Amino acid sequence: MSNRNTPPKPTSTQVKGAASRKGGGTRILASAVVTTADTDVLAEDLYNEPLRSRNNLLNDVDEWVFFFNSNQSFVKELIALLNNSPTLRRIVTDKSTMACGDGFIVQKRTLTLLVALRKIASILGLSESELERLENYLGNVNLNGESLLEVYYKLAYDLFAFGNCFAELVRVNGSNKKFYIYHVPVYMVAVKKADTTMLIKTYGICENWAEQPGAGGVNIVANPSQDVRELPVYPRFTTGAPDQRSILHVKEYAPGYFYWGLPTWIAAKHYAELEYRIPKYNIAKFKNGYVPSSIVQFFGNVSKADAEKVVGDFKKSFTDTGQHHKVFIQVLRDQALKANVQVLEDNSQGNYLELQQLAAQMIVTSANYTMSLAGQAQAGKLGTNEQVRRELEFVNATAIKPAQNKLLSKIINPFLKEAGEHLGQAWKGWSLSVSNFMPISFMGDVDVNAVLTTNEKREVLGFDPLDEEGMKELKGTPIVTPNTAIPSNVNNGTGSN
Repeated sequence: MSNRNTPPKPTSTQVKGAASRKGGGTRILASAVVTTADTDVLAEDLYNEPLRSRNNLLNDVDEWVFFFNSNQSFVKELIALLNNSPTLRRIVTDKSTMACGDGFIVQKRTLTLLVALRKIASILGLSESELERLENYLGNVNLNGESLLEVYYKLAYDLFAFGNCFAELVRVNGSNKKFYIYHVPVYMVAVKKADTTMLIKTYGICENWAEQPGAGGVNIVANPSQDVRELPVYPRFTTGAPDQRSILHVKEYAPGYFYWGLPTWIAAKHYAELEYRIPKYNIAKFKNGYVPSSIVQFFGNVSKADAEKVVGDFKKSFTDTGQHHKVFIQVLRDQALKANVQVLEDNSQGNYLELQQLAAQMIVTSANYTMSLAGQAQAGKLGTNEQVRRELEFVNATAIKPAQNKLLSKIINPFLKEAGEHLGQAWKGWSLSVSNFMPISFMGDVDVNAVLTTNEKREVLGFDPLDEEGMKELKGTPIVTPNTAIPSNVNNGTGSN
């Protein structure tokens, strides 16, 4: 699964043909290049962005910077690992769900950094009609019929999975104005090389970059393709009718990378691959069944057809699912014709079980998560609600909220502002935040009798409330009937024994 670009030949400190500090010539502007001369890490595990040079930027053979190659093999490998590593997929899905919380909260626009004021702010001053219009709008924010929360979930998933996410804004003019937001998959995006200002200004969107000129060694400027849409970075929009478009990019910072970010779990990529390979190995073992765990030899003077029939019957009886661990019996007249069976010892099972546990641990550590939340049992820990709550608070503070703040400030609230201005709504003065939820509540730790009245508990259970007389009966006041005898040692409230 390691089909990646080989590192460039120049070292990270000096590019071939580069001039010294004193002179002119080609210089590296960004994107450090690490080669095997700089580290003991193997070449196939080095992820390098293309170099940028001052000279001939517009005539460069590779005008687009991919993640990290034009055939998208790197991002496709990450997708494959996400779909085949149980621990990694669980973590990314959980984080994305937690980032969405219970949905959005409408607030008056305040400074993003004033966290305390944002929490205190409420929806006071926002009319019901305005809120209803906003709710209807956020429930359908593009022509795919997606809600803003659905788009936000996809953005959060890409950010946790790939360290990058993209959103496209579409402003439709005319008598029936519209404003849309779309999630753009990471594999469809390439970054146009920056000029000497070191500012990224343009992104390209294409479903299959490998077939485009400029991605396979042909200059895309000289050979433009109609399949590539070039979008300016927000707040700039394309010009022309009937719509204008812009793109927003959120990335996780990674040292040495200028155009792209990296996911936090990238350091555990090999362990995610191990989580895939271990069950594949076990499946192969199960399918092979009796062989090659043993060598069986039959002796006798038989024809080729008979020998093939014996082998076929043996495979049918002792291999594949449900056929292993059977007893092989022969009844013979001549000892010389007995089968020679050699059982091959295999002591790797225990090691692979330990390796699988280690792989899960490394993925959890790299992804800034915990074993309990990832569904991994831990020896010596009961996994109480209190423990899970503490771990959730840790993950929320260190992983979820930072991602929420990035997505809200860089994509969601700019979208709301642009939509409000374009559609003439009051939304341009509002902002959205996420209503966080706690999957494990305090309900199991609360004494119900201390916080609920009798009738409130009956209502929860589906019973009608009791009147005053019924409450007295429930509190234990004895109801004396002709057939009821009160033991002499019981104090019925009329005096002491």
